[in-house]
Amino acid sequence: MRLYQRAWSVRVGTYDLSALHGEFSVMQSDKREPNTCEVRLFGLASTTRAALESSRDLPMSLGAGYEGSDPPIIFVGDSRTVVTTRDGPEVITTIQARDFGRLYQQARLTRSYGSNTPVVNVLRDLVTAMGVGKGNLGEFEAAFRLRNGMASFPDGYAVHGPVRRSLNALLRGAGLRWSIQNNALQIMRRGEPLQTRATYLSPGSGLVGSPSMDEKEIVTAVCLIQGGLNPGRKLVLSSAEISGDYRIQSVEYQGALPGAEWYATLTLKP
Repeated sequence: MRLYQRAWSVRVGTYDLSALHGEFSVMQSDKREPNTCEVRLFGLASTTRAALESSRDLPMSLGAGYEGSDPPIIFVGDSRTVVTTRDGPEVITTIQARDFGRLYQQARLTRSYGSNTPVVNVLRDLVTAMGVGKGNLGEFEAAFRLRNGMASFPDGYAVHGPVRRSLNALLRGAGLRWSIQNNALQIMRRGEPLQTRATYLSPGSGLVGSPSMDEKEIVTAVCLIQGGLNPGRKLVLSSAEISGDYRIQSVEYQGALPGAEWYATLTLKP
């Protein structure tokens, strides 16, 4: 794979800001807590600045890649704060956002279910109440069971309060983990990667420098920004120092246009 001129896409609310120069930092992990994003834009028009600064929870997406194709999306969420500062003559607008952050904190559901309600029906209602996409839920729906083998609640079931707590209890009871990636549900079996095609990473496909490994065999690797680096995915690492099959636990993106930064730092677990 050959990686050429950088390109990005930045959209906040109804504004396409992709033509501006700027910097970004995105932190994604396979944990339940929301992923985060910070974008710094240079020279944003005063009317657009005013509109963004007066609004909260605007939908936001960020893509980063290379010219010749649509930049792969590395963040989808909603804006939290928009602040403008000056550095000499330069006007810098900083946007901080979270992946499903508002929904994570505010989504609630109170509902009772009758006897013999399928467990998966409750799961679907929780996902709908959270207001995120179904993601890979379809891979688990047909055979969804709790650890004790139950596929339904013989005496009925009730949920009340924050959706994230009920969702966590239900999925943990089935031996599963969950997170939200780009505003869609992602379910994983404990200790296993997503059932998707593996990403291959080597010096010829964007690996930068030498990976390192700690005493728990957790590997840290740096590569050029590219698609397929989502938390939970399987990654095949091939380098002179370390090679093997890994699951991506977290990824931190750092980029600048113009500038030298255009990297993803990966935390990998065997």
